Amino acid sequence: MLFRKYKILIFFIVGINILAQNAELKIISPNKNQIFSRNIRYSISWQSTNIDKISIFYRKISDEKWKLIAKGIKADLGTYSWKIPNEKMKKLEFKLISDENENIFDIVQNEVQFETKQNQIKYDIFSEYNKLKILPLGNSITYDNRRNDFRDIKDKIGYRYPLYNLLKTEGYNFEFIGSEHAGENFFFPEIENDANAGFPGIRDDQLYTLLSTGIRNQPFYGILDTITEGAYLNTFSPDIILLHIGTNGNDLTGGTSPDDVKNILDEIDKFEQTQGKDVTVFLARIIDRVPNKTYVHTFNENVVNMALDRVNNPSNSAYPDKIVVVNMEDIPGFNYSISPDPDGSPGDMNDEVHPNDNGYSKMAQVWFDALQSYLGNPPTIINQPESLALIEGDNAIFTISVDGNFPMTFQWKKNNEIISGATDSILVIPNVAVGDNASFYSCEVSNLAGFTKSDSALLHVTPINNRVSYGLVSLYNFNEGLGSTLYDQSNVQNPQNLKIFNSNHILWAPKALELIDSSVINSENAPSSIYNSILSSNEFTIEAWITPNKIIESNGYPLFALSNSDEINVSIVQNQNKFEIKTRTTATNNFGEPTVLTKTNVLEKQLIHLIVTREKNLIKIYINNVIDTSRVLEGDFSNWNTSFKLNLGNYDNSGSWAGKYYLLSIYNRSLSPNEINHNYSLGVDDITLDIVPPSNLKAVIDVNEFIQLTWLDNSNNESGFIVRRKNGSDSKFVILGLLSENISTYTDNTLLEGKKYSFAVSAYNSNGESLISNITQKTTKINNPINLNGLVNNNQEVELTWEDKSQNESGYIIQGKPDHPDSSYKFMGTVGSNVQNYIDDVPKFYTPYRYRVFAFTVDTTSDYSNEFSLNVVGNKKKLEEIPDNYILMQNYPNPFNPLTNIEYGLPQLSTVKIIVYNSIGEKITELVNSQKSSGYHKITFNGSSLNSGVYFIVFEAESIEQKIKFKEIKKTLLLK
Repeated sequence: MLFRKYKILIFFIVGINILAQNAELKIISPNKNQIFSRNIRYSISWQSTNIDKISIFYRKISDEKWKLIAKGIKADLGTYSWKIPNEKMKKLEFKLISDENENIFDIVQNEVQFETKQNQIKYDIFSEYNKLKILPLGNSITYDNRRNDFRDIKDKIGYRYPLYNLLKTEGYNFEFIGSEHAGENFFFPEIENDANAGFPGIRDDQLYTLLSTGIRNQPFYGILDTITEGAYLNTFSPDIILLHIGTNGNDLTGGTSPDDVKNILDEIDKFEQTQGKDVTVFLARIIDRVPNKTYVHTFNENVVNMALDRVNNPSNSAYPDKIVVVNMEDIPGFNYSISPDPDGSPGDMNDEVHPNDNGYSKMAQVWFDALQSYLGNPPTIINQPESLALIEGDNAIFTISVDGNFPMTFQWKKNNEIISGATDSILVIPNVAVGDNASFYSCEVSNLAGFTKSDSALLHVTPINNRVSYGLVSLYNFNEGLGSTLYDQSNVQNPQNLKIFNSNHILWAPKALELIDSSVINSENAPSSIYNSILSSNEFTIEAWITPNKIIESNGYPLFALSNSDEINVSIVQNQNKFEIKTRTTATNNFGEPTVLTKTNVLEKQLIHLIVTREKNLIKIYINNVIDTSRVLEGDFSNWNTSFKLNLGNYDNSGSWAGKYYLLSIYNRSLSPNEINHNYSLGVDDITLDIVPPSNLKAVIDVNEFIQLTWLDNSNNESGFIVRRKNGSDSKFVILGLLSENISTYTDNTLLEGKKYSFAVSAYNSNGESLISNITQKTTKINNPINLNGLVNNNQEVELTWEDKSQNESGYIIQGKPDHPDSSYKFMGTVGSNVQNYIDDVPKFYTPYRYRVFAFTVDTTSDYSNEFSLNVVGNKKKLEEIPDNYILMQNYPNPFNPLTNIEYGLPQLSTVKIIVYNSIGEKITELVNSQKSSGYHKITFNGSSLNSGVYFIVFEAESIEQKIKFKEIKKTLLLK
């Protein structure tokens, strides 16, 4: 008997040793490279075998002493939630030890990175504007504490991650809230923490206690922990609760009673009443166990009946409770057989109680279907608010069209700041101010299902007294008054200046440029900035203030074109008495056909405001603020040829549209009718159309050498007349005089000799100024030199002298010829103003020889002096073949029309440049740019395409060997 007792004792001891030898404890999380956040709960997880209870410790790497986290925790719980202390530390070390045998433990060493303040994961239970807060609430099924899965805890994501993806894909604006998470920000890619309120092993009554007090008390598992200070829901304030509770204890006596779930629902109602917030509870019929248990079904039936009574029974104190029953017990296609993770199949359960990855995904789909059915669809923007271009004082109206379930809320913002009271789908801003210019407006829309934000719409405000500038690409105001360049006044980054060719065929008028015949104006290169801007928007506006010179234009010359003579991008042509618009798109041919023709006839010499717009496959033509023609034009501009220049008048000098340009602007968008009206109302250069301009302006030089002007007064509402004058071709029109009403004559006695004057007259009143009359011109006489005389000096040179009688000459021209009836006068030379002598050293082979002299200006010449004849003998000394120095001789003849010779000398082999400039410094032509040998050289310059005026010949030379540089300038005069 004693032996038997010893035998039993020995067996017991041996059994304990065997169990101890088989006991095992291993930390799953944290593991290598884990990232923590201060003051956030982290779930320490482990695997254990043959261990009843454990204790959990931590320490900083720099500390020797371990600090207790928890003691007496049931080992088979497998997880413990610990709030990371707010301490300064970079690394943590964890230790789990068996309470029965201190030799059974596991440590994670030196591999846990503690997140610094700079890179701390953003986590805030108080979410951003209008996010739907969803609280997953329950026990280990909510938390995901499956047993047959040895992956790190951050890979155990329950139904939350698949549900998260389903909601995000459909556009719901939400966040999961709660205190428990896996410690990692693993809603990839690092979107937000895996927050939830799943507490492993918790019973219904314990969950009620947690909700009411914030204390998690699970004595069986050794857990007593304060999760929140005060009621749990007050901290997290959910909008929706996903409640799955009842798995633990429903197989015990009374376990199928719904009372504890009722207490949980009552606590939720209490939160709603005290916090003034509505919460919708999605109450799950909990999933079954393996094998299926009838008490689970009984529990579900009892809970659902209790919940529906709260929803439907008016006598129930909780009526009408907001509860949605979700059937997790009978998930379609759910296989209640165990298939451990990872990649468990074909069953959907990981163990007797917890789903595997497949099962959790099916749970997520059921939650999602219930949420979508209740919430409806998140708002989807159908029509975004559109940018507006308005005039100061207009009302701005932004609208947004949204599809989604109601009720729906709207909140408009200006420059990302909330606009108080702007909570409708339409935003009206009365009387926009210049200060509103360049502001951005957007709208945030939300409903129960989610939230969306519109694109930003730009508000551009044009000051009431300014022309529209938004979208302006190029602008020409034709106010240069002289020269051969039209300057782009748009102030854009890459201005597109235009060049005037055949400038003798244009006329600079006050406030305008008139094309007379065969004029060519174009960009010297393709206007890339214009093309890039229009092609990116697929819209344009071309605006022109013009005055046609002809009612009928039979040649079809373009007054505007981004084209060449063979193909069209866009052009505006006067075709007979109509305007014809040709616009090339992918729906037309390369000639912009079919074209658009105006209905309104062209009026001769009348100011016209012509606008062509293209927007949303529609071409519109406005004439004087009235829409004349509109036509559908499909396609886009992707087939435009961007090598074409911008042309005015024509593509070449074969002819040109005849008329005046006052303004031309190009926009990369279609102006609205309101903007077109605004530009029209402002007019151009203060010109008004309610005054009939004077006509038949004539100029006569009287006996006093004054110019007498006369004109026809065609208006009856003028306040007076403005007389303008231009002095020669290298000056602008200036105001000469302001006259009273009903006056039709003017005397100009402020004249200089030998000047070509241009005159124009306009009427004016308080509304502005009329168009100008015709332009008339007169050239004043210059006095000729007198008393020409001469002699042959000792060097056998002829010395000529004369008397200067002019006050304004540019110089004198000397001519000579053999004194023979068959000979004619030839150019001999020139001298400057106020010079009264000349030496002729050219050898003469005929005697006697006859001379004469006359004065000249830029605009005219005088009569000849008296002729003088004398006998000449001998030869002028011959020029050396190679000069000692560089020399540029005065061109001859000078003045010239149209040919003149230019001679220069080089002492050695040199690189030579000869360039001709006009009087305002614009380069006209380059005559020489090459190496030339030493000696004398001669070239001929042809000025047939130029206007009369002063020009400068610039001679530059650099010797090849010695690098000697030389530069000289001669002034010359072209007279036509």
